[in-house]
Amino acid sequence: MKTKIVFYNLVIGSLLFNATHSIEAQNNPINPTVAATSFNVFTSGNAIAMKTESEGSWAIGGDLTLDGTLNIFGGENYYNGDSQPTALVVNGKVNYTSGRLQVLENNYIKIGDLSTSTVFERDQNNVLVNTRIIPNGGHFDSTPSIVLSTSQSAVSIAADPQIDFTAAFHQFVSISSYLGAQPTNTSWNFNAFSQGKLWIDLVPNSTNILNLTIAEFNGLNEIKFNNLIPSETTPFIINLTDISTLPNVVSIPSWPNVVGSALSYAPYILYNFANVSSTINYTGGAQIYGTIYAPTARFNNRSNFNIDGQIIVEAFEQNSGEVHPYLFDTTIDFPPTISEEVCDGIDNNGDGVIDEGFADTDGDGVADCIDNCPEVANADQADLDGNGIGDVCDTPVTEEICDGIDNNGDGDIDEGFADTDGDGVADCIDNCPEVANADQADLDGNGIGDVCDTPVTEEICDGIDNNGDGVIDEGFVDDDYDGVADCIDNCLYVNNPEQTDLNGNGIGDECEGIIGRPYSSNFGIEAYPVPFSGTINLKYTISVATNATIEIFDIRGSVLKRIKQTLSKADEHAVIEIDLSRETRENKILFVRFITSQGTIVKQIMSK
Repeated sequence: MKTKIVFYNLVIGSLLFNATHSIEAQNNPINPTVAATSFNVFTSGNAIAMKTESEGSWAIGGDLTLDGTLNIFGGENYYNGDSQPTALVVNGKVNYTSGRLQVLENNYIKIGDLSTSTVFERDQNNVLVNTRIIPNGGHFDSTPSIVLSTSQSAVSIAADPQIDFTAAFHQFVSISSYLGAQPTNTSWNFNAFSQGKLWIDLVPNSTNILNLTIAEFNGLNEIKFNNLIPSETTPFIINLTDISTLPNVVSIPSWPNVVGSALSYAPYILYNFANVSSTINYTGGAQIYGTIYAPTARFNNRSNFNIDGQIIVEAFEQNSGEVHPYLFDTTIDFPPTISEEVCDGIDNNGDGVIDEGFADTDGDGVADCIDNCPEVANADQADLDGNGIGDVCDTPVTEEICDGIDNNGDGDIDEGFADTDGDGVADCIDNCPEVANADQADLDGNGIGDVCDTPVTEEICDGIDNNGDGVIDEGFVDDDYDGVADCIDNCLYVNNPEQTDLNGNGIGDECEGIIGRPYSSNFGIEAYPVPFSGTINLKYTISVATNATIEIFDIRGSVLKRIKQTLSKADEHAVIEIDLSRETRENKILFVRFITSQGTIVKQIMSK
């Protein structure tokens, strides 16, 4: 590509993040993710870990909040003379809300601020064990917690890996801006595109660029490569531009499916959110193959599908699916630095002045070539209707159209159009045109006003009044008559309407018999993997021999499977495997009820 641009890059030595020299002009090919040094997830700010698994390492420039169950492994970098690679770097502190973060494969972690944490290298019997990190004031078996699969000293955990997040993101933002300024240089089938299919022809031995708005991207359901697939010599960059009217949130509810052997070319696809500085919500569609490059935005992973690629963002929420380390693995050519100024609203020659030497008829500091009103001074370039003509030059609209806007500026909206229910909202935009509802309330977001919506008539067992009759979970079994149905009761056979659970372990205090005191680890179960496929594993802890009844039931409280098991003290920490292939055909969310003489525990489980 021969586009003229000024681009700056870090001086990268043997240790990229220890670079102390000033930034210099970049004229050579560069991998746009090189500053992330092989981390799968790399943020300048905070991150929140909720579920489920990351097979690649994380480097968090701010604080990490633990609010669920997450497995993490796949470290590649060794720091401070450590014997094991580091899977998690937290530059700030850890905020503990709930759950457990398990660091697998003997990987290490680094925490820059341990002020909220206590490191346990030994258990309650003073025996050297795999390291655990818990919030201050807790004990070895407390939750929430960070659990390592190896022993790591507190000194090693606190040792500074000297990652310069500020310098790295300076580079990311520069690269993202450069890529976002490039024109589309690929072609595609227009007929297929109109049907939501991007069938694209790549240019060989070139960096391929495609520019789409978020709205256009959301309209796609398929991406297919016709002649060539992305490769080391033919990378593919999609620039996604936000022009929405809600700049605080960018939603991507239906990520398009990439056709073919997508994993093989995921390392050569990059989704660049160059001008997005808000929150990006990825909530559904297909699996992501390629790198998420949004250095000025927060990215919320709330889809059940996996992300097979690198994630470089300002802030990150891992709330669903899995993250796999298919790192961006090629370079992009950058044109040489130039000294010629061109008329484009950019300081091309780096002299601190924009578009000098070009005509500016109205003298407002904006050259005519980019001025949206070149004959009337308007330095702010205001253009409220987004039609490309500055407001000071715009001819006002005199005709009112039915769109919920005061087009003719007379203070009235949609005057002259039918309003059958007389609620002040014209029929053409009214979400319930025959029943007055001036507030246009639509709680379920289905496009039908609440006053016209057909109410839900089937109650399910979930602690919510689904059918709106003022009663919660009516018709479902409540063995202890405490007003809380068995399917959600944290103390199944003891009356406890308040559902008090001071230690937050999911077992009501009335069943533990130790209200106000720390929870004993002598009795408990752990269900894994989460989510599971076909078979669920129950790892239990007991202090005495006992008989156990294991019940699997759905969200309506119906028991789907019942198993009886004799447990001996010698079986402590044993695992029971239960095949739920048949039960999960119709139910993604199930509950396990573990009944013994030591008490009853109910756990929610989820299948893939």
